[in-house]
Amino acid sequence: MHFPPLFILRHGQTKWNLEGRLQGRQDSPLTDLGIQQAQIQRRLLAQVHTDYPDLTVISSPQGRARRTAEIATEGLDLSLTFEDRVQEVFAGEWEGQTRAVIREEFPNPMEDFVTEFDLFLNTPGGERFDDLHDRCLSVLQELTRPTAIITHGITGCVLRGLVLDLPIDEMDKLERGQGCIYRLENGAETCLRES
Repeated sequence: MHFPPLFILRHGQTKWNLEGRLQGRQDSPLTDLGIQQAQIQRRLLAQVHTDYPDLTVISSPQGRARRTAEIATEGLDLSLTFEDRVQEVFAGEWEGQTRAVIREEFPNPMEDFVTEFDLFLNTPGGERFDDLHDRCLSVLQELTRPTAIITHGITGCVLRGLVLDLPIDEMDKLERGQGCIYRLENGAETCLRES
């Protein structure tokens, strides 16, 4: 499939990121570093907007992504829409729990969860890869012009993996950086960072 140029941003660092808690559809505030990361993304996004004047911005409505979007688009003449389909994967009963607590309460399954995809996409009562894949693909198929998407770690990897035509195990290996922008164009990805 062919997609317009895409710019994927992960929200800034949150309190729960620091604590090692699974956020999923729950939320925690950006840390001071998270706010700084969103400010870096704003400077990067300003340059992207210069290069792509018809850029539009879609954000997850979850608090951490919404706050990142507000900071990253502040002062820029950009259209910002909130889209439920780019929310983070629903982590079921494990949302809000630390990895240590999960390991204690569910010792056998945790041994099988080697990667982030293993963990987030196999939670009790949580969302599975096929559902996440389908909602991400439905968003991508609707895009008609250069678009920045402000999203989350797992969802961002699936969006990028779909554009790059990667199998699930390769999507899982994608970097999940904060304070940067992943540019996807002509079937290739580059990471935009401040030097």
